[in-house]
Amino acid sequence: MAFKLNGGVITIGSLFWQDKQKKGGYNIRKNWREKHLDMENFKSVSVPIRYGRLSGSTEKGNEIYTMIFDQSIPYDHQGKAKAIPFKKQPTSWESLKTEVKLMSCAEGSGEQFIKWAKKNQQVWCVCGILFNPESKLLNKALKADILNNWENALKESEQGRDIFFSDPAMYSLSQKGELQIPWPKEVKGLDYLVAASTLPSTHKVSEKEVVSRIKNRPYFMPNFLHGIGTSQDRMIIKELANDMYLTQTLFKRTVEAYFRKMQNDTTHRYWSWDHCRKVFLGDYKPDYKMIHLANYLASWGMYRGSGGLLQKSYQIHGEALKILMYKDYVPLICKNDTEMSKEKIDLLMQLKNKLSSYYESVVYEQMGSFNNISTTDTLISKILLGTFSCIPAYDQFFVKGLKMCGVEGRKFNNNGIEVLFDWYEKNGIHKVVNCLNEEIRKFPLMKLLDMHFWSLGYNMTIIEKK
Repeated sequence: MAFKLNGGVITIGSLFWQDKQKKGGYNIRKNWREKHLDMENFKSVSVPIRYGRLSGSTEKGNEIYTMIFDQSIPYDHQGKAKAIPFKKQPTSWESLKTEVKLMSCAEGSGEQFIKWAKKNQQVWCVCGILFNPESKLLNKALKADILNNWENALKESEQGRDIFFSDPAMYSLSQKGELQIPWPKEVKGLDYLVAASTLPSTHKVSEKEVVSRIKNRPYFMPNFLHGIGTSQDRMIIKELANDMYLTQTLFKRTVEAYFRKMQNDTTHRYWSWDHCRKVFLGDYKPDYKMIHLANYLASWGMYRGSGGLLQKSYQIHGEALKILMYKDYVPLICKNDTEMSKEKIDLLMQLKNKLSSYYESVVYEQMGSFNNISTTDTLISKILLGTFSCIPAYDQFFVKGLKMCGVEGRKFNNNGIEVLFDWYEKNGIHKVVNCLNEEIRKFPLMKLLDMHFWSLGYNMTIIEKK
C-alpha cells in the first residue's frame, strides 16, 4: 500500500552522536545520519527512558549501562531523546522497511528487525514504530497495514522471534512491534517514529551502578552533553563528583564541547564574551567598550524587561566603565599568565560592592512607574566575567551546575569563591587545563569554570524540561 506520511527516528543514545560502530564498519552511524536523516531539523523530545541495559564485554573491559525505553516511567520522570525526520520520506512499506533496516545496521549486528545475541542467547534489540495519534494522514486501515507488515518483518528474524513474541512488553513493544509509549508532545509534523528498543537488565539499575562503569568507554557524558538524558542524570553526576578521575574527565568534556560550539559557529552568542573582553582590554574608545558590554549582557539574558537595563541605552554602563578602570583594580584583570587567586577575593568583593552601588542608584521608568536597577549577583558577576574574567557568572545554570556536583557555597561572596578554589584544587583541575588544546588554554581559569558548571546546569535543564 502506497502512502504519503512523514516519519522519522527516535534516537536515545549514541546513535545520535557516535560516528562508528565496531561491528558495522567505519563511520557507519555518521554515514547513516548524513545520508538518511534530516539532522538540521531534529528535536529534543520527552520519552520514558532510563539507564537499564548492561552492554559490552566483561573480557574486554568495556561494559557500560546504556539507555532503554521503559513504558512504566511516569511523564514527570521522562528523559530527553532526539526525534529526527527522514531526509527522504518513505512512500511504501518496502521503502519504510529499507529505512528501518538501515537504522538497524547503524545500531549494530545486522539489519534484522529482531537482533539475536548468540553468546548470551538473548534478543538484545527489537525495532519498533510509534504512531502520532493526532495524525490527519494516518487512518485505521493504513496503520493496520503497516503493523501487519511490521509483524511479518519481525517474524522474518528466525533467531529470537519466539523469545520476543513470548514477552514483547520487555521491550516496551506490542506483538506487532508498536512502541507502547506516549507520543512525544514536542513532535508536531510527523506521523510516525521508528526506534531500536533494547533489552533491559533484570533489575532496576541504580545511579551508583551506572557510575561504576562510566570509565569503561564513553557513553554517559557524550549523551548528557548532547542533551540526551534521563531523570537519573542529576544523581549520576552527583555520584561521579566523588571520583577525581571522573570529575576531571567531565570537566574536560564539558569545556571542549562548549568550545566546539564556538568553533562550529563563529556567530554563536558564546563569542560575545570573548569580543567584550578583548575590546575592554584593548585601546578603544569608551563608547565602543560600552556598546560591546551592552551587547554581551543582552546576549546572556540581562536585558530582559524585569531588570531595568532594557529601559536604558548602552551609555548606562559609562560610570561602571570608569569604576572598572580604577588602577586599584588592575590586579583583578585576568590575561596571559595573570589569574584570579584567593588572595584577591577581598579586592574583588570591594569592586563588586562599588559596581552594585552604582547600578542601584540608576532609576528607570517603565509603564509609568519609577524603579531602581536590580543589582543581582548574576548581573554584577556577568559584567566582571565579560571584562576582567576574574569570576564566573553566577546565573541560574552555573549555580545549578555547582549544586549538581555537590559544591557548597553557591553564592557570589567570599565563602563561595573560596569553595570554588577548593573544588579546583581538590580535584586537580589544573592537570586537565594543561591538557586542553592551546586555543582553550588561552581562556582565563574563571571562564573555564564558568563554561563547565554552566554547561552542566544548562544541559540538565534541557533534559528535565517537560
